[in-house]
Amino acid sequence: MDPPPKSPVEKEYEHMISFHKWIVQTILIAFGILIAGGLGIFYRDMSQVRSQGAAAISETKDAASREISKVRDDAAKIAIDEARKRVEDAFRNENIQAMIETAAKRQVGPAIDRRVRQEVDLVMTGLQGQISSLGEIADLAMRMRIGLRSGLEGLILRAKTATNESERRMAQDFLARISSDYETFHRPKPRGPGPSTAREALSGASDPPFDPNNPKPVPAIVRIIREESNLNAVALAFLALGETTGHQFRMFDIEGVQEWCKEHAPVCAEPTTSH
Repeated sequence: MDPPPKSPVEKEYEHMISFHKWIVQTILIAFGILIAGGLGIFYRDMSQVRSQGAAAISETKDAASREISKVRDDAAKIAIDEARKRVEDAFRNENIQAMIETAAKRQVGPAIDRRVRQEVDLVMTGLQGQISSLGEIADLAMRMRIGLRSGLEGLILRAKTATNESERRMAQDFLARISSDYETFHRPKPRGPGPSTAREALSGASDPPFDPNNPKPVPAIVRIIREESNLNAVALAFLALGETTGHQFRMFDIEGVQEWCKEHAPVCAEPTTSH
């Protein structure tokens, strides 16, 4: 069985050991040559031979130091590259990135799930509240349809104060359509059967009955608009007020009537009873 291949670091280490052995052998050979030369060459004294030998040894030592330093730097570079390569191989082969992502999901997942549940609960709570409010608005519209003043007042309030835009628009839409239906239904038809004016029709609809022959009918008509619980009588009162004053009032615009009465206080003032 063949031995496993050596790594670059191991190869570099063996190269450095071989180089050290070569340096030692070179120094010994140089030293032997210098001594032999000193003994064989008679016209040079031994001090010169020693001086030259020391210089050669120093030069060889410096060269060896430089080579060792280079070998050490090369070995360090090879070791760093080898370590980096092994780390990259570990990330690639063992899929450490996937392990990190899985661990992150385990940590972050429950927090995300809690946040999602909170958001869903919040949305569901809002939807339930909105559905309930829309149901209440529809109930107010039904009450207004059958002539109950509470339905009218409830729709007017929702149309002004509802915080949700869709609820506010729904209340306004119901109010406008039902008011238009009341006006169409109760507007007198001069050529048809029945009363020819709203004042005549009002006399049989309000409680107490309205007197169409009253010379100053405006206070009584305004009182019906403000207080009457039957919306059919209130609708006739709006039409009668328009006939009497010549001013066109929007159906069930109670605030509009009140503003008009502020500007025409003598006309709307209740008559005083003399004793």
